[in-house]
Amino acid sequence: MRTRHFHSATRWASALVVALAAAAGATTASAAGFELKEQAAAAQGRALAVTASIDDATAIHFNPAGLAFVRDTHVVAGGMLVVPGFTSTPAADARDYEPDTKFIAVPQIYLATKVFGHLGLGLGFNAPFGMRLAWPAGYPGEKHVASADVRTLYTSLATAWDFADLVPGLAVGAGLDVVHASAGFSQRLSIVADDGSPTTLTAELGGSKVAFGWHAGAQYRAFDGKLRAGARYRSKVTYPIDGSATFSAPGLSDMTRFPDQAVRTQLSNPAALSLGVGYEVIDGLFVEFDYDRTFWGGIDRDVRLTFPHDKTGTLSSVKPQRWIDTSTFRLGAEYAIGPRLRVRTGAGYDYSPVPDETLSPMLPDADRIFLNAGASWMFDARWGVDLGYTWASFADRDVRTVKVNPFPAAYTGAAHLLAMNLRAAF
Repeated sequence: MRTRHFHSATRWASALVVALAAAAGATTASAAGFELKEQAAAAQGRALAVTASIDDATAIHFNPAGLAFVRDTHVVAGGMLVVPGFTSTPAADARDYEPDTKFIAVPQIYLATKVFGHLGLGLGFNAPFGMRLAWPAGYPGEKHVASADVRTLYTSLATAWDFADLVPGLAVGAGLDVVHASAGFSQRLSIVADDGSPTTLTAELGGSKVAFGWHAGAQYRAFDGKLRAGARYRSKVTYPIDGSATFSAPGLSDMTRFPDQAVRTQLSNPAALSLGVGYEVIDGLFVEFDYDRTFWGGIDRDVRLTFPHDKTGTLSSVKPQRWIDTSTFRLGAEYAIGPRLRVRTGAGYDYSPVPDETLSPMLPDADRIFLNAGASWMFDARWGVDLGYTWASFADRDVRTVKVNPFPAAYTGAAHLLAMNLRAAF
């Protein structure tokens, strides 16, 4: 009996690290896969259709070329609250389960300044990839994932140059991303205690890594700034992770069957391209359309796991992920009602990169439609506040009849994202 449980647990430990690699730093919010694109309240109000026109400190994230159009010194700081609502209905018992996670807080800080007339400089801190998810005890999928807490903090340095003397209206920018990623996961498995009664074996895995990436962009303005076009590219970021797995089980005195051990894998955040074009259709009303292409297919299609100190030789493996490249379509509008108040709205559609064969409770992802609204109010010439809101509705997904899926289940979901930023100009 105990030998059978030992072999089951070693296979389960491998599945734990598979979950880590598949997540690669995730959030089940409004952007497909594990990316959280909503990184500023003002842009969020326009459904993030800002690639062609962003010209404040948040350009550090959305398009560094916009830093060339920043006036003086500009600061934007605040955060966003993600309120997810997901339901999983496993084929095993046909009951509905909801995660215990009630909200996720995401920080946003940006600083930009203009020097020498043409040069824009910026520094930003945000978290465009991350996950916090916890399923309740007894959830059939807890063998795959019981909880996950993945965080990425991007420190971005960016610069831009206004080529007004050569090509009026043209600006080009680029930036360096220093990314600190940390991950913590747990899983639960029923085993037999010393006295023969059932107990729960809990495994916890943690790891961290610093990696580097880059991003670049361009903007062009014509007809006195009424017509604007922009492009932005963000590089892939790869994290070779050295992690450790630890095990605990109440009522089990001999833990030599479940030794703590090291694991290695490689995670990646995808490259992405954004294109945008906008026009001021009437005085004060600007409308923009953006297209995003996210190269999820460029991250590791197979997750390779290595247990360097595994004496059994059974844990190291290759697991399929097989994500695909996806498109996002965005339409946003902004209207200035006088010098102090701006109102915004927008909508879009985002495709999921996760195929039915590898969909799991780690990341119950799906195609989604999102609706946005927001506003800004300037208290005076220097100080103001931005508000942004997103409602994302996920398409239902049912993989209970997909034979190759390791955890057949159905998923439904929606999410609310509320953001507030304070802004200042000096």
